[in-house]
Amino acid sequence: MNDSREDNKISRGFWAERQFQDLMSAPLVSEFVFRSLRYFDNDGKGKRTEKEVIDHLLLLGRQCVLISQKMQDDPTKRTSERNEQWVLKNIRRSLKPIIGAIKNPVEGLIWSDHPRLGKVEFQRLPQAIHGIVLAETWTPVDLSSIKNDLPFEVEGTPLTYLSVSDFVNLVLRLRTVPELIEYLQARQSLPKGSLLSIGNEMALFGLYLMQRGNLAGCKGLVDAEIQIDHDLDSFRAALERNNEWIRYSGFLEHVADRLATRDPN
Repeated sequence: MNDSREDNKISRGFWAERQFQDLMSAPLVSEFVFRSLRYFDNDGKGKRTEKEVIDHLLLLGRQCVLISQKMQDDPTKRTSERNEQWVLKNIRRSLKPIIGAIKNPVEGLIWSDHPRLGKVEFQRLPQAIHGIVLAETWTPVDLSSIKNDLPFEVEGTPLTYLSVSDFVNLVLRLRTVPELIEYLQARQSLPKGSLLSIGNEMALFGLYLMQRGNLAGCKGLVDAEIQIDHDLDSFRAALERNNEWIRYSGFLEHVADRLATRDPN
């Protein structure tokens, strides 16, 4: 990721949103990745205020995945205890926009400034099929102490809680929105208590790869770690298969991206 002089003048959270969009755009296709969807809110007195609906939206046909993220100003300055406190507070803050977008959808025009398409307008927010709630942490954090504040669905829309880095890793390894949704759906089948930990996703994802796209029989994070430890050869073979798939997918993605950004003349 390139850090320009302009980026140094803005908040790390805003900078991270732009970098996040860039990272998502190559594997998921830029035209399906939107950042900072906004609308005008009328106060009843003729004054209009620009407000943000959601940080990111992944388009899938006429449906979408909603993503809300919270980033630390400087994660290196926090102790483990302070980091956990920050995550517990901000995972709840990250959840609020998704609940609002699902329960109280904006009526009227919504838009996003897209790096390739320019200003893209939506007459309404597409139907959400999943909400992804993200908070930055470099170490695993247990969310069970605030479990009563963290629903696993809102009006029938499933919700997933992850660290920002884990989500980016999932996208870079799965490469498409349908593959991402399939993994999240498989993850939703696990005992709810095991889904209240963020920052340690590789065990679950590793088992998912080992079992060739499912988490059948898995009892949660600890169980996934045990199964991997008992069969490290299968785990390494699964990673090799995934790495090979990523390599060939990357060739196609690169060609498609270059064609989409070629000289318009």
